[in-house]
Amino acid sequence: MNAYCDLKTFKSYFQITETTYDVDLLQKLEDGSRDVEKDMARLFYSYPGTRYFGTGRYQAKKRITIDDLQSASEVAIDIDGSGNFITLDLTKTIPDAFLLDQQQQMNRTPYIYLEANPNGAYAEWGEAIRRGIKITGVWGYGNDWPAPATESLGDVIKDNPMTAVQLTMLVNATDKVSPGQTLLADSEQVYVSAFDAGTKIATVLRAVNGTTAAAHLQNTALYVYRYPGPITHAVQIYAAREWRRRQSAYSNRIENPILGTVEVFKDKDPSYMSVVKAYRRPRFGRVM
Repeated sequence: MNAYCDLKTFKSYFQITETTYDVDLLQKLEDGSRDVEKDMARLFYSYPGTRYFGTGRYQAKKRITIDDLQSASEVAIDIDGSGNFITLDLTKTIPDAFLLDQQQQMNRTPYIYLEANPNGAYAEWGEAIRRGIKITGVWGYGNDWPAPATESLGDVIKDNPMTAVQLTMLVNATDKVSPGQTLLADSEQVYVSAFDAGTKIATVLRAVNGTTAAAHLQNTALYVYRYPGPITHAVQIYAAREWRRRQSAYSNRIENPILGTVEVFKDKDPSYMSVVKAYRRPRFGRVM
């Protein structure tokens, strides 16, 4: 669960002060985030795990397309289809393979290609092996390179401790946490669905995006996930349009005695498409 724009950021941008419709607005921000993912054919949040990819029939290029990858802890190949994997070394002077971004550059994320080094120890990969490549790491587009996917929230957990099963989180500050944020505590991601500034208690979903719920000690630092600015702005546009269109029962026009006729177009807003088009992924790799 995640939103690419949190409620506080959205309301500040549009100078909204009332709280009556916070739950509905957050739902629109979440819906807009899913819409961006569909339109861009990629996920912008971060999730750890192991994924498998197939090798092609023609290995002259020895390159496969993978899902967006922020970092890899292991890259391994099955060269004969036996199910036995050999770990590649991508850090030595003559690496076994290269991770490349969309412009086929190294050391820039997200990586979307894995390419064999013809001078490496494993220049030949097996052909047409359905689960021939195994990669363990952190997946998703994350933030625009070189910006990190997370930054310090400037707040800490004050529960003593926060157990692995509780669905509330006590924090220290009144103005750091916002519904719609995905926070990182140790190695667990939690999604904030509500926040009471008076009590400093956040309602959270635990262990989101493939992470594992765990207990967290008092004063554990919190980090917040960040996304590319244009993606956040696109979600703002989506949510604002959908919120406005509800007043017209999703018709094309709104009649206003002061402003006259206000046109509210259906389908994607031109500004939305303009800000996100550079982020569309050319194609996904096959996940096996």
